[in-house]
Amino acid sequence: MKTTLDYRKIFARIEQRLLRIEEQLSQKPPVKLNWLESPDICQMLHISKRTLSHYRESGLIPYSKMGGKVYYRLSDIENFLAAHLVSKKQAS
Repeated sequence: MKTTLDYRKIFARIEQRLLRIEEQLSQKPPVKLNWLESPDICQMLHISKRTLSHYRESGLIPYSKMGGKVYYRLSDIENFLAAHLVSKKQAS
């Protein structure tokens, strides 16, 4: 009888854990903002922090600053790249 009771307790604990996991998975995922920090942009564009600072100071890339950190919208980076797209020259 003791063995049967132990299994019931074990299964009850497993069930509780599964219910907690199910509850966590069913919650809405956090809202993902399309804002990136400077190191992310530097890595993405393969540029230095100074080059990114130059783009920012020149007004080439819009940004937001909060608490000493600088943030960039992904869409603004994409627009910047599209504006500086160099087309392949056609042979004459």
